Amino acid sequence: MKKLYIAIDFDGTVVEDKYPEIGELKPLVKETINKWVEDGHKVIISSCRSGKDEMLAFEFLLEKGIQFHCFNNNHPDLISKYRNDCRKIGADLYIDDKSVFCNGIDWQEIGEFVDAKTK
Repeated sequence: MKKLYIAIDFDGTVVEDKYPEIGELKPLVKETINKWVEDGHKVIISSCRSGKDEMLAFEFLLEKGIQFHCFNNNHPDLISKYRNDCRKIGADLYIDDKSVFCNGIDWQEIGEFVDAKTK
């Protein structure tokens, strides 16, 4: 199975968009993300939040038991590979509610897409 670096937006993708508040978790998000981590994919949570709001989002994910490798940082493997820690989060796949092709986040559909892509 091919292992991916997966960058996932927080507001509107992992949780309902209630910024600056933190919305409810989207259906199947925890199960899907945790399965990816268990399958060996590297999960990076990406957010425009900073300061106190960033820390609240980080703590929220921990409290909800959502596994991830990095939060608003590039994965160390990619930094080493490319000898660069650029501002854009590096990944093989980006999941974001603002995507041109996203008409709403359906985590079951996303999970099936990633499973098919990694076979």
